[in-house]
Amino acid sequence: MMNVVSMVKALESPTIAQSFMALWEHDEGSVQFWRASSNFVYVWKRGYDRYFLRFSNARDRSLEQIQAEIHFMKYLGEQGYPVVSPLPSKNGKLIETVQDRSESYLGVVFSQAEGISLDWETMTDQQWEQWGSSLGSLHQLSKGYPASHAKRNSWKEIGGFMEAILERHPLEVEARVELAQVNAWLHSMSSSSNQYGLVHYDFQLDNVFWNEADATFSVIDFDDSMYHWFAMDLVNALADVREGQGDEEKMALFLKGYRSVNEIDEEQIQLMPKFARFGQLYQFTKLLQALGTETEIQIAPDWYHRLRQKLQEILTVRREAFRRPWE
Repeated sequence: MMNVVSMVKALESPTIAQSFMALWEHDEGSVQFWRASSNFVYVWKRGYDRYFLRFSNARDRSLEQIQAEIHFMKYLGEQGYPVVSPLPSKNGKLIETVQDRSESYLGVVFSQAEGISLDWETMTDQQWEQWGSSLGSLHQLSKGYPASHAKRNSWKEIGGFMEAILERHPLEVEARVELAQVNAWLHSMSSSSNQYGLVHYDFQLDNVFWNEADATFSVIDFDDSMYHWFAMDLVNALADVREGQGDEEKMALFLKGYRSVNEIDEEQIQLMPKFARFGQLYQFTKLLQALGTETEIQIAPDWYHRLRQKLQEILTVRREAFRRPWE
């Protein structure tokens, strides 16, 4: 998640989105704010087609990482995998830069995914299996993904990011201990090509869309993709199920679909709780970065204070989780 102060400042400056939209052909009056979390997202139309502008501060997302993200998505599309496509600007660029005062922003436009959103509580058995199969197919293609001129970060770079954030928060002793344990464990793991590769990292249902006509899922949002063990994707995809009441039968259907196209060792499945701890720690450090300090902003809208309180509550829950024994 982006720094909440940066979020306030950018949302108070509509010229950023307007400057980006001047670079893509669009229907007049069709541009609407969609959401702000890790990025700012605006939706717009051109004729009968719908598109999404995504931009972020260049301090939060480097040009090289966005280039690598798009390279992987284009590779998947060329292999016939149902993934959204980036749309070139009027200048023929897939990534554009806009300057606002002293800040630089990087923007990309993606087509709308085909299909509809699903809720895991109402999904059919077929949809559960196909969801797993869709992730398995992505991982199978990831194994054959060639090295590119721009490489996505791995869990090691993410570990460096987490360490840098925690150094600014010396009172987060339990989080620092957790990071040391997570790093030691991951360094002891074998990164064989059969179990390790470029993962989506956020393969939850809000990033996949069900196409009834051909019973497939279209996939969006590779913004968090990184090199990791494939089991990490399973953990994040099933997070809502695992953290709620859970449904062993549905999870078994997901794994059945996954294994129909890609192998995964049973040992990796058993290690899912440990992979979950990496994800929880990563979320924790990103929230620390997002909160920054209260002194960074003098006057803020009401939603800013509500958001800060919500994020602080999540941090409290995560701190409690760090006290669990490391097994």
